[in-house]
Amino acid sequence: MADGVVEFDFDHTATFIDAMNSGLSHLCSKVFTFRTMARSGVQFRLYARRKSPFRDAETILICREVSEFSLTRLDSFDCSWSEQELAVVDALKAQGHSILPMFIVIRRGPSMAFFLEENELSQESVCVQELLCRMMSDHDAARALASNLVY
Repeated sequence: MADGVVEFDFDHTATFIDAMNSGLSHLCSKVFTFRTMARSGVQFRLYARRKSPFRDAETILICREVSEFSLTRLDSFDCSWSEQELAVVDALKAQGHSILPMFIVIRRGPSMAFFLEENELSQESVCVQELLCRMMSDHDAARALASNLVY
């Protein structure tokens, strides 16, 4: 590294979730908290919130980061998951949790996000134009989560 250059290890996912939680709080909805995972080889982060005070089931956001540059130069986005990642998802579903895959899109301006649908997890790829149309800000993601009764 060159002299005088400061390298930041900026956590885009945590920043986006914090901003989204701020919107959820403003909408009087439950917020998401970080969940640690003891499995190595898994390339996502988990954030969860309780569905109901009477049940242990949670809504779990499975967050990954992708750059806008890498999205816009492709026709289809590879959304395949490793066997270890699928094992984690299956284990969480078996415990009664709702799974919601979310990709944080790192861009020059404020970060955006898009959600994958349940059936898209089993597909090899998804059309990039479809995903770009789904991109939303932290505030829009908060409104979508607050208005959806399942999550």
